[in-house]
Amino acid sequence: MALDQAQIDVLEEHLPYELDMLEGSLGAWAGSDRETRGQWVARMAPIEAFWVHARILWEFFCKSTTTAASADHFTTTRLTYDIPDIGDIQTQIVHLNYGRPRGDNKAKLDIWRARNFVGEVNSAVDRFEAALSEESRRHWKKRVRLAIAVPGNSLSSSSTHTAILSDDVPTGFGHDTGTNRYIGGPTGPAPPRK
Repeated sequence: MALDQAQIDVLEEHLPYELDMLEGSLGAWAGSDRETRGQWVARMAPIEAFWVHARILWEFFCKSTTTAASADHFTTTRLTYDIPDIGDIQTQIVHLNYGRPRGDNKAKLDIWRARNFVGEVNSAVDRFEAALSEESRRHWKKRVRLAIAVPGNSLSSSSTHTAILSDDVPTGFGHDTGTNRYIGGPTGPAPPRK
């Protein structure tokens, strides 16, 4: 089956953009700090960006539809991908729900869940690339993995560029419980009052 221009656009531009934004926002999140209101906003933005792009990529890989781009539109067979469910993204990021966890609540989406999500997306991309149809393969650029340092661990993510992010955890990064770091508020603690 021939790809139409909208499908080619997904392979050549839109899917690589989503993957780049997912990894870029995780990198910005891992290196963020909180001091002033402006810095707080700068710290919250990559967290929200990460989970929004995570939701889009989950839908691409895990939800088959005729109205939106789906991985199985480009592969020779329908695959099942082991990407974690995105239910918490609905509750904590994209909808202002009454059940949204506050502050350092352990139910918050944290950087460790983000790190694991990227690992599962990397596996999905590998399987997707291996199953691409011949025509899809002509339009898809093989992804190059980027090493992203997440506090305490390093992570490999897909990217079309290269960068190394620091392993140093800035003072004031989320709430340190000694074993995990949580981001509070809508996606983090309330901004500083000035």
